[in-house]
Amino acid sequence: MPVVLQPVTAPSEQDLLDLGKIYNDYPSDLQWPELQQQLENQPETTLYGALFNGRLIGALTVTDQGDSAELDHLCVRSVTRRRGVGREMIRQLLTKTAFASFTLHTDSNNEALQAFLNHTGFQQNGNCFRLNRAT
Repeated sequence: MPVVLQPVTAPSEQDLLDLGKIYNDYPSDLQWPELQQQLENQPETTLYGALFNGRLIGALTVTDQGDSAELDHLCVRSVTRRRGVGREMIRQLLTKTAFASFTLHTDSNNEALQAFLNHTGFQQNGNCFRLNRAT
């Protein structure tokens, strides 16, 4: 699927609806309104959205930690999963940012996310996944 990853800094009404649908599928109790409130209090964190045909179908947050970044809230709408959207989001994030490495902490019970991260090039150490930019 040809998706475009971009920061979501001033979400439109449609973006807010799409983000609600994305995070309705998030594998925890966190829903979009709560995440939106968290982001308002974290200026070092950027929300990125994956656009397809003008609609958000995936999203993730990136927290700037100097030369590295912490990824979180990675989610693709359930109706568009298994089409390469998540992989393309990570690929574009690597090209659009200058961070030397990325980390993502996950629940050890989420086998699908663990398999995806391993397939995307992240190295696992317990519940922490790390991806170092190729030099």
